[in-house]
Amino acid sequence: MTNAVIAYGTGRGTTAQFAEAIAEGMNAAGANATAISIEYLALMPSRIAAADIFGIGSPVHFYREARYTTNFLSTLPRLDGKRAFAFCTCGMNRAGETLNRLHGGLLEHGASVVGT
Repeated sequence: MTNAVIAYGTGRGTTAQFAEAIAEGMNAAGANATAISIEYLALMPSRIAAADIFGIGSPVHFYREARYTTNFLSTLPRLDGKRAFAFCTCGMNRAGETLNRLHGGLLEHGASVVGT
């Protein structure tokens, strides 16, 4: 069974709802997926190590991912051999710029990014 961890940061709960929906869809497809706040996941790096797929989501604040998402990305362990994806929630345009930065952060940690 494929293990997936979907990490998310959220201010108003929207990004958490998306992360939960992604995990639900993955579970329906036969994976073992969990959505977890980056705040809690930072305390449990072993959850990332045990994942086959790692996702990260962030709200967009003033045209950028949330600062806590950037901080979390910078402390990620190596993701070599893991598939990864990024998503964001945004009420303004320029979501693509945020996705590009999240994508780049995953690549820097060795992940094989399969989507944004």
